[in-house]
Formats: sequence, structure tokens, C-alpha cells
Amino acid sequence: MRNLSYILCFSLLFLTAIGLAQENRSFGLLLDDDGYEQLTPHTPIDKYEDIAIQKNLRNYCPTPKDQGYLPSCVGWSVGYAALTINKMIGLEIDDTNIANNMAHSAAFIFNTLKEGKDCYEGGMTITKALEFLKSTGDCLASSFNNSTVSCQELPEKNIQEEAQAFRISSYARIFEKDASAEKKITTTQQAIAANQPVIVGIKIDPSFVDLKKQKWEPDIVEAMDYHAMVVVGYDQVREEFELMNSFGEEWGDGGFVKISFKDFGQLVRYGCVISFYENALAYRQKVQKGNKINHFTGTLDL
Repeated sequence: MRNLSYILCFSLLFLTAIGLAQENRSFGLLLDDDGYEQLTPHTPIDKYEDIAIQKNLRNYCPTPKDQGYLPSCVGWSVGYAALTINKMIGLEIDDTNIANNMAHSAAFIFNTLKEGKDCYEGGMTITKALEFLKSTGDCLASSFNNSTVSCQELPEKNIQEEAQAFRISSYARIFEKDASAEKKITTTQQAIAANQPVIVGIKIDPSFVDLKKQKWEPDIVEAMDYHAMVVVGYDQVREEFELMNSFGEEWGDGGFVKISFKDFGQLVRYGCVISFYENALAYRQKVQKGNKINHFTGTLDL
């Protein structure tokens, strides 16, 4: 009887802990307005009128995964999402299954750079992650597992060497923090039109956490925290963007969500793009000479 009481008590504590964790899901974006403003400004194309009415990069995306309760959204948006998408676009491979095999690690960035006294506090800035991606690169997710419960493991030397092959050549901001909503909307469309997914820091409201529908309609007044995601599409007819999140496939629309231009313009604070084109182009040129890409390692069979 006493054992049964212990079991019931433990079960109750476990379920209570899960409930508290669900109410307190971590996000992980730390604000860095000064660092953001110092980033090189970037304008993808000259004329807004030149862009297509609709554009979507979703076919180049790996399947959205869940960051769990670690404040690792920056690692997921910069590494797993943006770097992978840029590489797939450069290689001209629009296949989610292949993108999954060639996806980059969120944990490599998060475990190395996170701020805070333990795995469940703190997070990191987008600017710091971008500089890390340029100086150090990011290994494949298959080489350094994306844990949802721990950040203690650090990449060994061979993993760090692999990451060097996937360094970006540059990064930039596409609008000022205090830019008008119209400019934020316009430059984000221009970037997507130029095949550049946009890493954003955006304010979220309580409804965002457990969203189960295609479109997020935030309560601007209740917006509470900042989160990093990646914009992968826009539609001028519907006047909405599509974003890739890191809460898993059960969230939103298979891990993606749409937001109106108006709400996006009011809530977005940062917008950045990266360039992996030169590296991906070099890959593609070697492929054209007869070398093959190993779709399980992301490297070339030379």
C-alpha cells in the first residue's frame, strides 16, 4: 500500500512538472539592439515592383523540429533552418527528405554560445550566432545531436573541423530596428524574392505557444516575449508571411505558421540574412564536373 502511495505521489509530481514546463516553455532570444544596428545593412534587390506576387522557400526547408524546453530558438533558426535552407537553395535541391539528411545542428551553436547559469535559462543573441557561423561554421545535425533536454555536451575536435566546411561568407540586417512597419514588410519580401530566408526576432503573445492552426493572429497588447524564427515565404494577395518555427510538427501548420503583413510589421524587431551562396556554388560546380553529393552527410564524394 505504501509503495502504491509512493508511485501515485511520484506520478502526481511528474505530471505537475510537465504542466509547469508546458506553461513555461523557453524561447531563448536575447535582445541586442546595439549589436543589431551595427550589422552591415543589406538590400536584396533595388525595386520593390520587380518582385513576384508570391514566393515560398518551404520545399528547401528541413522538417521543423522541437526545441523542447531549452531556450535554443536562435540555434534552431540560424543553424538548423537558415543555414540548411541557404545550402539547399545554392545546391538547387528542393526536397525536404534530402534537406533532413543534410540539415545543420542547432545544438552545436546553442551549446557553445548559450548564456545563463544552466541549460534552461538565458539563451543567446542573433548577432552573436551570426558571427559564430561566419568564424566557426556549423556541423550537421547528424554529427551533433539536437537534444531537447540538455546543453552540457560540447562538440569534439572532429565535429569542429566539420563545421569549418559550412561557414557563411557574410551576414547583414535588412532593416533598422526602428524602421517603419512598411519598410520591414517590404525588405522582408525582397529578401525572400531573392531566395534569402530571413532570420527574425519577433514578439509573441500567449496564444503562440500552443498554436494549432495555419495562421497566427496575435494579440498585440498581450505580446510578451521575443522569439527567433525564419521567414520562408510571402503572399501579396493574402498579405501574409510564412514562418518556420522550432516547436515541432504538431505546432501550427506542420511546424510553419502564417502571419499578416500588418501584425508582422508591428511585432518584428530584427531581420537578418546570411550568405552561403559561394560555398554552395563551389559544391555545385564540383557536382557538375562529375562529383556526387552524399545526401546523408551533406559532403561531396570526390
